[in-house]
Amino acid sequence: QSSFAVGEAMMRAAVAAVVVVACVSAFQAQHVVRQEGMTRRELFGGGKKEGGGALSSVAGVVDQYKKAQMIAKKSAQLQEELTKTVVEGASEDGKITVSITGQQTPIEVKIESLEGYDGGSLSEQVTSALKDAQTKSLQEMQVKLQSLYADIGID
Repeated sequence: QSSFAVGEAMMRAAVAAVVVVACVSAFQAQHVVRQEGMTRRELFGGGKKEGGGALSSVAGVVDQYKKAQMIAKKSAQLQEELTKTVVEGASEDGKITVSITGQQTPIEVKIESLEGYDGGSLSEQVTSALKDAQTKSLQEMQVKLQSLYADIGID
């Protein structure tokens, strides 16, 4: 054999070796990252610590819905209670009283006597009684709202 033939054979062997290595690398089993299937426990929110299960967010939504229902129920009860609450305010001289509900609805104005009042002073005293009643009513409402907020966990 000639040296040319030997070189050509070596070249073919080298190419064949490269092709074999390339084929083996190409068909070699790739490292496949397989996500594990969810267990029943993980599906219903009791599995992995970091994210909870697939339904844990649904459970959170259900909890929020229940909390919203509770807030709506307690708010309705508060509105009913405020409707039944009657607050009385008095004029500076005490001769005029005004009654309003906890929802600022006027109920009654009582005037002991009109003696000693002219139009302006009567107006001032009625206004004074209204302001006193409204201030007391708003304070009562604030106390009840704070109680509601404490019950539902809002600070």
